[in-house]
Amino acid sequence: MIASTLGETDRDSRADHTIPAPGGHHFPGASVEVEVYPATDDGRIVAMIPRTDTDRRWRRPLQRRIVAGRVTTSTGDGLFGLDSRQASQRLVDIDDEVRLLIPRAYQLDTITAAVLWAVANLDQSLLLDDARLDASRTAAAEYSGLVRSAVSSDIGQDLEIVSRMWLGSAFCADHISRQWDGLTEVPTFWTREQTGEEAST
Repeated sequence: MIASTLGETDRDSRADHTIPAPGGHHFPGASVEVEVYPATDDGRIVAMIPRTDTDRRWRRPLQRRIVAGRVTTSTGDGLFGLDSRQASQRLVDIDDEVRLLIPRAYQLDTITAAVLWAVANLDQSLLLDDARLDASRTAAAEYSGLVRSAVSSDIGQDLEIVSRMWLGSAFCADHISRQWDGLTEVPTFWTREQTGEEAST
């Protein structure tokens, strides 16, 4: 799925792409930069990276970046990727090239695309509200010991909608965790989440 999104490129050299993480009803939209290198599959995924591409700018990007290996087979292409910072720790020097070993489980497929979409959108939104979100969660924690509580809407009034969604989900998850030891059977949970955006919080 992601392989087709990135389109046709030269299979023998690096190609720079961007995976879109579209906005939605609440999500603002984001994107993930991807560097694709040719790779082989001999039981493990090995991407071949020119030494010139492993300088400090590549190792420490200011924004999110994925380093991916493209394996071409008779049935189509497969992409396997790592976060660039994790990738820099896995590089192995071989003569004039650097090899990057990528676990087969890190295939960029449909499920991965959904996770990237959620993480990219959530990460961007939550980081913008970082300090206010921390203060709001501290304020909400004061209600945690009450048998019945109606948390004031003022607690999250300065937060953007995505941060308010996350705060509500975190409060509910904390409540469930606190009650877990006292349960005698698996409970039936009610959840307000109706869409992928809401569920991803």
